[in-house]
Amino acid sequence: MFSPSSAYICSRLEPHFTRSEAAALSRAVCVEILGWRPVDYYADKDRLFTPKEAQTVDEVLRRLCRHEPLQYIMGYTTFLGHRIGVSPAVLIPRPETEELVEKVLPLLPDRPHIADLCTGSGCIAIALKLARTDAVVSALELSPQAIAVAQQNARALGADVRFVCADVLTYAPTAKTACYDCVVSNPPYVCVGERATMQPEVTDHEPAEALFVPDDDPLRFYRAIARLWHVALRPGGRLCFEVNRRYAGAVAELLQGLGYHHPTVGRDLSGNERFVFATRKYD
Repeated sequence: MFSPSSAYICSRLEPHFTRSEAAALSRAVCVEILGWRPVDYYADKDRLFTPKEAQTVDEVLRRLCRHEPLQYIMGYTTFLGHRIGVSPAVLIPRPETEELVEKVLPLLPDRPHIADLCTGSGCIAIALKLARTDAVVSALELSPQAIAVAQQNARALGADVRFVCADVLTYAPTAKTACYDCVVSNPPYVCVGERATMQPEVTDHEPAEALFVPDDDPLRFYRAIARLWHVALRPGGRLCFEVNRRYAGAVAELLQGLGYHHPTVGRDLSGNERFVFATRKYD
């Protein structure tokens, strides 16, 4: 341990976490929440908490020991270098979703029109807009509470994104809106049957409606989006999905059957089949 302060945090956390997890959380509490400089956390071995810091630490530890995600406690996370506000109304963005954005960017033409479906915190739409300031970006989300978080993130980061509160399972763009070069989505894709294998930080705190799909219909969001948004894509426009690694091939087959061109499966940095891309055929 580096100091009595970090030793105290780890001693409180180790009954609930592994030693390495407790050490990482200790650093995050001191640096991210208390505002210590990293060099002080590692170098000042005699540093003690002030009374105010001790009060904050005890409250944070109480929440961490209930397996509340650190990102919710802090109120933000980092996504492709951007500070994205999060709350229990939205999923905490994952590294795989950062990879999705990085894979989408090279596919975009000049002045692209982009739709981000099931936007949640708005991280995908906002990151795309900030990376491509010439883009026109819209984002759909069913939850009004999530829309509020996404709008606040867009304002804070100066990203001009149009948000729409709508259910992607039923929302049908018209032919008049057939202007999109890219429809991107990270929809719910975890089967209910997988819940028992997941960490309590996820199952007890993140919004279930943004995570889970029925075991007997795991592709429901991909099917709905592919059918309803075909008319909204320009010929040559792209569908870009993050998917459950168990169903990447099935999603590609679904898109092929619905008339999309060259559906391809992409892997994440861990080697999992995590992304599916397809193109609307030219008429």
